Amino acid sequence: MALSASADGSETALIEQCGAHIGEDTVASSESVPALRFQKNTLAHLPVEILADIFMYIVSEEESYMGVSNPGGAPTCLAVTHVCRHWRQTALGCSTLWAFIDGVSAQCLAIMLERSKKAVLVVIYNDPKPLRQCGFEKILLQLPRIKFLQLCPSPPEADRILNCLSSLPAPLLHTFKF
Repeated sequence: MALSASADGSETALIEQCGAHIGEDTVASSESVPALRFQKNTLAHLPVEILADIFMYIVSEEESYMGVSNPGGAPTCLAVTHVCRHWRQTALGCSTLWAFIDGVSAQCLAIMLERSKKAVLVVIYNDPKPLRQCGFEKILLQLPRIKFLQLCPSPPEADRILNCLSSLPAPLLHTFKF
């Protein structure tokens, strides 16, 4: 960086030149910091396959405690999508991660059914509020890909659910608890 004072010795011109160069350097630095952080984080990431296996292990642990809902409310598969970009991309790319549905809200249910794509489902619903409030009809439409179904409906809903269950094929259904 070459700076020169004006012929009359004006320090104002020198200060303006310095300020302009500092401004350019600041802009260049602020633009490169996110890129450098991204490169650093990329080097520190676990490979997608290993991270997906870890996520699946966590969900399988939840599945082994069938009937015990996540006390925080949000499913683990949804929580891991909020950690970083790499975890989010990995979780979204693993459809079986979204296949364990345990008493989730109607909004979470829609997200999980969409992200599970065509994966085989495990569905547990032990919540005392009416199944209608959680959009459970969406789950019953997925009956052909459910392997485990556990329901605890209120008495008025039981007949409606049984009618729906008897009218749809369930070729993969291995366990049904009512």
